[in-house]
Amino acid sequence: MARFPKCIVSGLVLCAAVLTSSPLPKATAANLVGFGRLFTLAGDFSLGEATNRTDYESIDTQAHRLYIAKMGTGQLLVFDTNADKLVAQRGGFGKITGVLALPDVHRIFASVPGAGPAAALSVGLGMLGLSRGSGQIVALEPSNLTDIARLPGSVFPDGIAFDGADTRIFVSDEFGGAVIALDVKADKVLARIDLKGEAGNVQYDRVTARVLAREPYHFDSLSDLIPEDLALGWGPMSDNRVLNTIAISQGNRFYYWRPTAATALARDSIIAHSANTHVIPQNSTIAHQLERLRPGEVVTLSGELVDAARDDGRWIRTSLLRNDTGAGACEVMLVTEVET
Repeated sequence: MARFPKCIVSGLVLCAAVLTSSPLPKATAANLVGFGRLFTLAGDFSLGEATNRTDYESIDTQAHRLYIAKMGTGQLLVFDTNADKLVAQRGGFGKITGVLALPDVHRIFASVPGAGPAAALSVGLGMLGLSRGSGQIVALEPSNLTDIARLPGSVFPDGIAFDGADTRIFVSDEFGGAVIALDVKADKVLARIDLKGEAGNVQYDRVTARVLAREPYHFDSLSDLIPEDLALGWGPMSDNRVLNTIAISQGNRFYYWRPTAATALARDSIIAHSANTHVIPQNSTIAHQLERLRPGEVVTLSGELVDAARDDGRWIRTSLLRNDTGAGACEVMLVTEVET
C-alpha cells in the first residue's frame, strides 16, 4: 500500500493525499458505537420486491420525497418521508444507477446505463475505448415520472451533481472514464470531459477563496493527473490580520499551518475555513491559469469534486467534509473555470 506520511514534527497537518491499492477501510467497533449514539431506528418500511442492489438516493425536502434508484430491478422508487411509505415507482429502465431531484428546475435526473447482453457489450467496448456507449441520462417530470428528455449518457452513467449557478448537471461516466456536462434548461449535452481513468462519483463545488500557498509537483505518483496543490482560505482565513499571525507552508502533498502567540483564531475555525486542494486542470488553458496563481490572490474555482482510479488499481478519493484533517482529508477538484 502506498501512502504519504501521516505525521510531522510540529504544527498541524491539515491534509494529505492518499493514493492506495488496498480495499477501502472498514468501520471499527468504536466507529459503530459512535454512530449508534447519533442515530436511532425510525422504522422498517417495505420498498417492494427484493433486489440484489439499490444505488443512489436523492431527497426533495420541499415535497418530502425520497427518490431511490433500485438498480437491480431497473426501477425508480418514490418514498414519502412524511407518511413513511412508498407512493410511486417507475420501471422499465433495465438498470438505473444515479438519481438527483432538482425541484427548482422541475426535473428528476436518472442515470440509465442499460441492461442485458447488448448493454454489456457496449460497456465492454467502451472500456476498451472502442465505443462511446449506449447509456442514457433521463430527465423526468416529478409529478408523474414521465420522460421529459433522454440524452446520451456515454458508457456507464453513474453519479450526478448540480451546478445551480449555471443550471448544469455533471454525470460521472464510471467505466468510460469521463464526466458528462449537460444544460438542464435546454436538455442537451454540453461537453464530455475525459479523465483517462474510472470516474465513480462526481460532486460540484464552486469555491471562492484566497490562495494561501501554491505548490507544483512534477515527479510524484500524482503529478501526471494533479500537477499542483492549492492551499485555500475563506472567511476568517482570508483576513490579513489573521494570516499575519500564522505560518503557512506546503510540501509532499501536505498543507501545514502553525499558530503564533498572536493567533487569536481557534484551531477548529482554522481547520473549517481552509483546505489543501488537489487541482486537476480540465485542459491546458486551465492549467496555465492555475500556474499563474500566487499567494494572496482571491480566486473563484468552478468544477467538480471527483474520485479517480488508475489502470493499475490505485485510487484517490476526495474529501466531502470541511472539518477533517490528516491523510485523505484533501479535496480533489476537477477545475473547469478560473476567475481572479
